[in-house]
Amino acid sequence: MVAVAEAQKIPVFTGDIASLKRGGFAAYGVKFYDIGYRTGQMAAAILKGEKRPKDIPSEYAQNPRLVINEKVAAWLGITVRPEWE
Repeated sequence: MVAVAEAQKIPVFTGDIASLKRGGFAAYGVKFYDIGYRTGQMAAAILKGEKRPKDIPSEYAQNPRLVINEKVAAWLGITVRPEWE
C-alpha cells in the first residue's frame, strides 16, 4: 500500500505506530509495548492470586497519540505544525 501511495504522493495514515518505519506518514494509536505491559500486569495479578480472570474488566488501550513521520512529511512537502504533536 505504501508503494502505491508513494507513487501518487499520497500520505498513508495508520493506526499502528510501528508502520511509520515502513513509510507511513502518520499514525494515531498506541504502542504495542504499552498494551503488552498492561496485559502483563493483569497476568501477574492472576498468577499472584489477587484476581480471577472473570473479575478483570475489559479495557481500551490507554494514551493513544498522533505520531508523524517527519521524513515522509518532508518528502511529501507537508509542514508539520507543533499543535499536531
